[in-house]
Amino acid sequence: MGRDLTLAALNRGDKVIATARGRSFAKLADLKERGADVMELDVNAPLDDLHAAAKKAIDIYGRVDVVVNNAG
Repeated sequence: MGRDLTLAALNRGDKVIATARGRSFAKLADLKERGADVMELDVNAPLDDLHAAAKKAIDIYGRVDVVVNNAG
């Protein structure tokens, strides 16, 4: 579902930052080719790492309007 939701958002012109853990990061290549920005993100990382990832995401577009957690 996450990939379908991402593609639907990209197809309607939304800006997307797709994330995945390190072991799954390569799976985001096709989304990047379709226009998504991609970042490695592990929600189990230390809090300082999560804050840094949030700052990086905000730096990409200036803000984040919607977050979709599609873990599992």
